[in-house]
Amino acid sequence: MFTLALLIYLLSVFVDGKESEVNCISYNAIAERLSQKDLLVFRDDDNECPPGTILNLSATTTSNLDNIEVPNRLPVLLEDEECPIESVNENVDRKGRRVSDIMCEINKRHLVHEKKKASGCSGIVGGRISEPGVFPHMGTVGWEAEEYQYLCGTTLISSKYSLTAAHCKSVSLDVVITLSLKNAEAKVVAFGGIDIKEFHVIKKIKRFIQNDAYQKNPVLRYDDIALIYFDSPVRFSLDILPACLWRGPVGGIAHFNVTGWGQISKDNNSTSRPKKLHYAEVDFIDNQECAMKLAPVQNRNWNGLRVHQFCAGKLEGGVDACQGDSGGPIQFMQPIDNDSTLNYVVGVTSFGYGCGLKNMPGVYTNVTSYLCWIEKTVWPMEENPWCNNTVV
Repeated sequence: MFTLALLIYLLSVFVDGKESEVNCISYNAIAERLSQKDLLVFRDDDNECPPGTILNLSATTTSNLDNIEVPNRLPVLLEDEECPIESVNENVDRKGRRVSDIMCEINKRHLVHEKKKASGCSGIVGGRISEPGVFPHMGTVGWEAEEYQYLCGTTLISSKYSLTAAHCKSVSLDVVITLSLKNAEAKVVAFGGIDIKEFHVIKKIKRFIQNDAYQKNPVLRYDDIALIYFDSPVRFSLDILPACLWRGPVGGIAHFNVTGWGQISKDNNSTSRPKKLHYAEVDFIDNQECAMKLAPVQNRNWNGLRVHQFCAGKLEGGVDACQGDSGGPIQFMQPIDNDSTLNYVVGVTSFGYGCGLKNMPGVYTNVTSYLCWIEKTVWPMEENPWCNNTVV
């Protein structure tokens, strides 16, 4: 079977002693022919042609496509002249608004844009559109080994940043040895898939930015929040979109979803970790009640809830985040039209005692408490009068 790399190679080779004519044309010019071969055409990140186009070949070289099979990946929409899809307009009214609210409006526009691409025109070559991701902001943090080992969750919040737990920066020596990791520090983030082995985008971590308060005393289980800066921006699609940051009271939300590829049983058996992304609905637990429930397990590293933490779970037990879910989001969905919802991230999965135990809710870092720190770091060029005198 020919690979996509060979297809790219064919675009640059000499044919009959002449260099192929290479330029960018609409997919529609070759769509009918390729669809008859039942092939899928893709636009890779390294394609220099604009969206909706592909490299054009001379007639001689194009004939080489007849016997090429393209690897099975998600098809992309083909945009044509009769049904143009405008690019996302990120010029929104910024006057008197929080940076996170501005970015959330832009996120909505990206969501509508991707939905329009998927349903507004008929242009898929040789395939059908996959269902949009329910949690398109969901990602995972990976460590280098023979194959990447994904041990923490993360939340996409912009094209260059994701949100996670501060303790996900590195793992213990025991974990390094057990999993045969090359080093203790996380190296990559991955997005765009529900299968732990089939992510569409993997980015190298350029900077892992732990909150300053956590760095002062990382042994304690407080201020457990961090930002990950990628080596290059991700390209948004139906299954890769940033989440909005919630800035209201957590107590006003009755139920949340927790998501991750962590353990799905109460024991500590690594084989219980799923290949597919799992989610579960959990309840908000009042801080006073949670403090009483967790009082027996307080220790020198965690002596009770602070204002930047909250609890969620099922007091009857059986539903919870677990090992491997750390750093991932706890979120809720807000409808924006008849068939679209936007995810608001309320917190970051921090820690718990056991998994799914009765009267043992999980502890989460409240995103609202760190909103200024996030906004200043991720969008430093935006005006931000609310955070002028804020350190956190």
